[in-house]
Amino acid sequence: MLLWNGTQRLPPSTVTKSPWSVPRKRREGFFRSSANRERYAEALVDGIVMYCEEIEIPRLGWKMHTVSSGESLSKIAHAYAMDVDTLRSANALAGDRIYVGQRLRVRPR
Repeated sequence: MLLWNGTQRLPPSTVTKSPWSVPRKRREGFFRSSANRERYAEALVDGIVMYCEEIEIPRLGWKMHTVSSGESLSKIAHAYAMDVDTLRSANALAGDRIYVGQRLRVRPR
């Protein structure tokens, strides 16, 4: 039986409880498959990202902005009264390239 964790299907033991609480033989069988290891790692990363976006970023006084078509870093920075360098460093961007649907940390207006 597989459960849905929001992005992919995982065995119940990885969704409902820690994999370390599952009997060792069953756990080793699950992690023997590289596909299962990859799915588990992706689910962990998704959970960490979701936690950061929903808990930590607002707690630190930031919010998330989803990039729309026609937007640029300078337009977004201006809309949130930020300078482009601050926006770039807050989101670990090397250049000015952003993509539609990308989520950026911004200061609340």
